[in-house]
Amino acid sequence: MATEIYHVGSSTNPILLSVAVSTPGIADTDPEVIGSGGIKHLPVISGPTGHLNNVPVGNAGALAGTALGIKTKVDLSPVASSLWPTLLNSLVIHYIVSGGTDGVKNYVLDSGEKFADSTGQFIQAGKLINLVP
Repeated sequence: MATEIYHVGSSTNPILLSVAVSTPGIADTDPEVIGSGGIKHLPVISGPTGHLNNVPVGNAGALAGTALGIKTKVDLSPVASSLWPTLLNSLVIHYIVSGGTDGVKNYVLDSGEKFADSTGQFIQAGKLINLVP
């Protein structure tokens, strides 16, 4: 995963996460906060689209020095297998973080942050965003 940076500041403002996945497959997105105390999975259900809308991650000041890890799994079984190789290349995911001193910031999945399994049916994608003061 490539590393990105988001400035949260030191306030008690809530940091929010939205994720938009463009795929004809079935997607599931799982965000987590990674810190010195371990990994905290955020309790979300992204449904079959993988989308998340303004999920509370935590308070800005408390999140400083942690990282936000977002993993998305895509199952392409609803699509003809002949299209699977092109769908890996065309997969686009937007990660929108807001509430910190950086305001609303959009991160896009890079090509090196997505991988298909050996059959091409399943895609794993991930983004890591460092949350700094």
